[in-house]
Amino acid sequence: MGAMRHNRDELKAYLSGMSTEEVDEIAIQCGTTGGHLRNVLYGKTCAPVLATALEDISGGLVTRRGMRPDDYADIWPDLREEGEAHHGATAEEQGA
Repeated sequence: MGAMRHNRDELKAYLSGMSTEEVDEIAIQCGTTGGHLRNVLYGKTCAPVLATALEDISGGLVTRRGMRPDDYADIWPDLREEGEAHHGATAEEQGA
């Protein structure tokens, strides 16, 4: 499996204009460090627990789906759209 992609645009928009101290405070609220949060912004894979915390703290401006677009439906089945199947296969491919 190739490198996981994620939507940095949501996170970038949310953090834009924040001071280093504000980013560090958001990171602490998410249970991580400002350095790690910036690493995620620049391409490091976002852990599911961090994606969930970011969605909660940002009030939905940063989404779990946006941070984990390749596997969000496997991690959070409640986010699966109707007819969307497990592992990205269509419902038809899964015999539904």
